[in-house]
Amino acid sequence: MFRGHDGAAVVNLKTAARRLGVHYQTAYRWVRSGQLVAVKVGSGYEISEAALDRFETQRAAIERTFVPAMDARVREEQYRSWKRAVERARDWAT
Repeated sequence: MFRGHDGAAVVNLKTAARRLGVHYQTAYRWVRSGQLVAVKVGSGYEISEAALDRFETQRAAIERTFVPAMDARVREEQYRSWKRAVERARDWAT
């Protein structure tokens, strides 16, 4: 980590990729698409710590794991009902 021209803490793209746990090219793709804010400096990119923190927060919110809230008994009943409907639909097609 080092300080950019405005005194803010910045990291290069490889360091940001390591911190995010992704390949350098993935971080580069996020920069090119505008998902990860960076400044092109010479032949590389600088990413502020603030931009990196924001991106990590947004990414964590998106990558939450789905946990079904439906009761297993209700889910099974709805599945059985769906299967009956599919069987009836197959009969109509013949």
